Amino acid sequence: MTSHRATTITDLAVSDHDLTVLAFFRGEWCPFCQAYLRELDGTFRDRVIAAGGRLVGVTSQSVEAAQEARENWGLHYDVVSDPSTELAQSFQIDITPKAATPLADHPTEYPNGMSQAGMVVLDRDGAVLYRWAVNPTAANLFGASDRPLPDDVWAAIEAARTQQFTRTEQELA
Repeated sequence: MTSHRATTITDLAVSDHDLTVLAFFRGEWCPFCQAYLRELDGTFRDRVIAAGGRLVGVTSQSVEAAQEARENWGLHYDVVSDPSTELAQSFQIDITPKAATPLADHPTEYPNGMSQAGMVVLDRDGAVLYRWAVNPTAANLFGASDRPLPDDVWAAIEAARTQQFTRTEQELA
């Protein structure tokens, strides 16, 4: 398991896996992110792996902070850094400007803003099977809460894959 910089789907080698689940999170300092990413690191991760996929945490913090999150939270999957926020932006994940982040005065963290929480599931071809992104408001603690339950995400993935399989069968008929 690694932590490295990733800003494109190519960087993540999506075509090497039947599924790639990207769990965007705010940063290693966020207790809500920690709880959620740790919750994903159980039955949900096992299901993704059994389906030929991989789970990847994505933060717009530095590579070092991504590494700290993975190690300190005891995660059993890769965590990557997207400091440009290009990867997050490509999936319409909200970006909080650097000046409004908890680390606004830190010289190396969030150079292009902080990605908010989001979940994107891609198939081998890079097609989006599932997408969820928080819209930060006072009601959801400015993006900290209201994340989808892992079982609900998995149900949506299965439904999308079933629909995709059915379409392929119809095309072949």
